[in-house]
Amino acid sequence: MPLQGVNKTLSNLANKGTATHVLTSNGPSAPPTFQAPGGGAVTATTVSISSANILGMFATPVEVLAAPGAGKIRIIDEVVFSFTVGTQYANGGNVRLQYDGDTVNILNNTFATGNVTGASSVWEQMSSNFVSTTAAVSTNKAIKITNATAAFITGTGTLKLFILYRDITL
Repeated sequence: MPLQGVNKTLSNLANKGTATHVLTSNGPSAPPTFQAPGGGAVTATTVSISSANILGMFATPVEVLAAPGAGKIRIIDEVVFSFTVGTQYANGGNVRLQYDGDTVNILNNTFATGNVTGASSVWEQMSSNFVSTTAAVSTNKAIKITNATAAFITGTGTLKLFILYRDITL
């Protein structure tokens, strides 16, 4: 049954939102509006990790996202790791993201040691590990990058992270 007397185009909505908004119902007596999705709007950012950071991140994890603030958690939705080789690194261990002060990988995989010590530039996409009961949610914690086992040595490559994340107020 067609709606009587209703303008059926979205272009007539007063609030058109942004690329990160979704069309949301406001009940039967009010027109819908575009709003940030539940659980916080998705934010995209790019973080560059220098060769010096790669060499030192085993001993001192490098902050890639600052703490979101009191009463909030920062959830990673997706990360693309893009490694550009210079001269090959040696040693090292699988690269992971973790909350500050924790050692649990918050992604569904790690960026393998061989990606960093190999002779070719590579990229890999990963998503959140929060469907797993092994990843703890940390309130007001920065997210850091580190690697397992040992420090990388002798290399000159760089790493770029393309990150999609949400801040959720508890």
